[in-house]
Amino acid sequence: MSTRALCVIKGADEEIAVIYRHYDGNPAWFGKELAKFLDGFQVVNGLANQTGKIANGMECLAAQIVTALKTSAGNVYLYSAGTRNIGEEYTYIVEQAKDSSILLAVSSYDERIFKGSPEEFLMSKDINQ
Repeated sequence: MSTRALCVIKGADEEIAVIYRHYDGNPAWFGKELAKFLDGFQVVNGLANQTGKIANGMECLAAQIVTALKTSAGNVYLYSAGTRNIGEEYTYIVEQAKDSSILLAVSSYDERIFKGSPEEFLMSKDINQ
């Protein structure tokens, strides 16, 4: 049985993209993979001598997430912003925090089970059993 999930990337005023994952969408697998990728990212406005994990805005980060997740045919698909209720058990929301770091929220059937930094997600024993 597949564990389906959505990953919603939000900009300042709107959703940028919805990524559908057909299987392995549970927090111990997809959540961990997503948090590891996002951990340490900074969102900037313009590139000028920055190093490390950076994204030039949330649109840039959305493209980087898709690139990291889409390694072969199947399993990972792009949907229009606002897409919901397509069989997902988990929904992951990725957005920019006020300090330009990344916030990750995880819900299961509209019940929030986590909200915090990717690093906090990776350290959470409740999520990563």
